[in-house]
Amino acid sequence: GAVAGAIGAVACNPFEILRVRLQVQPLQSNGEGVLTTRSVFRGIMREEGIKTLYRATGTSVVLGMVCTAVNMSTYTLFREEALQRLNMKDGVLVDVGCALASGFLSALAMNPIDVVRTRMISDRSSPPKFRNGLHAARILLKQEGPS
Repeated sequence: GAVAGAIGAVACNPFEILRVRLQVQPLQSNGEGVLTTRSVFRGIMREEGIKTLYRATGTSVVLGMVCTAVNMSTYTLFREEALQRLNMKDGVLVDVGCALASGFLSALAMNPIDVVRTRMISDRSSPPKFRNGLHAARILLKQEGPS
């Protein structure tokens, strides 16, 4: 599960960069007052270069690994417990319940990593404020606390 998450993170990192930039940038005008994926991509390529599309890739890999590892392992654990210990009948109810529980735990585990990654991606300073995910986590924890 973790390897699949890592591969997916590397493959999708440029799209994550664009998504985060679209969410955090103030509205810019492209003639119609609409910020588009294309305008964000062009801006990154013009002002920061292709390397920016892979910023925070290491943190994205960790995020993908944590997500899939927690989700897959807890789903399997919950499913086994529901069927064997609780003697529940195999079916949609068990699948949905286990998926909801494992998804919740996965989101809980991913959130701190996602906050760090989002801050790294949205940092447009040159040189970047953060050297890597651990450096970013230490700075953010020192400046903002654990909340």
